[in-house]
Amino acid sequence: MQQKKKFIKRVTRRIFEYFLQGLLYLTPIGITLWIFFSVLRYIDNSIQPAIEQVFHISIPGLGFVLIFMLITLTGIVGQSFFASQLRLFIQHMIQKAPVLKTIYSSVKDFVSAFLGKERKFTKAVRVKINAGLNIEKIGFVTQHDLSILKAGDKVAVYFPYPYSMMGDLLLVPKELITELDIPPAEAMKFIISGGVSSLTPEEEKN
Repeated sequence: MQQKKKFIKRVTRRIFEYFLQGLLYLTPIGITLWIFFSVLRYIDNSIQPAIEQVFHISIPGLGFVLIFMLITLTGIVGQSFFASQLRLFIQHMIQKAPVLKTIYSSVKDFVSAFLGKERKFTKAVRVKINAGLNIEKIGFVTQHDLSILKAGDKVAVYFPYPYSMMGDLLLVPKELITELDIPPAEAMKFIISGGVSSLTPEEEKN
């Protein structure tokens, strides 16, 4: 009887371990797919009524495909001289409206920092916050020249918050900064996950 109880307990514990292992495998995949399809569904539902009204057809996912094609086409056409002049004209008009200027400039700079040709989040650094306690934070250098702020020999470092799109901006002396040999995406993933994600050195990525 005692052996039977031990056997049942051992089998139950093993099944529970397998269940937890299954959660470990499936949860990241499930959440990623859920977020992806939620965004896809939101975009599709936003434009689907207009498609039905104009073309009298309803195809799931068509709204997302059309928006993707429109954005891609805008990127292609935007390279032409006429489109660039039109873009400059629109930007000039926005610059004349104080509120719109602030919103537009902030959004444009933020998007350009990740996607533009002059990306800002290209080098991850380790910054010494408290010399006495040897406490450090990981962030990204976003500006090297701060002469307009009269900040001396300092650089602007952005520190993202875990599980958030927000963060802190600090002006840090260069001697307190150590550059990290890891890809920016790896550093961002490590920060956003609260240090849970593993890190891959730069050479292993190549």
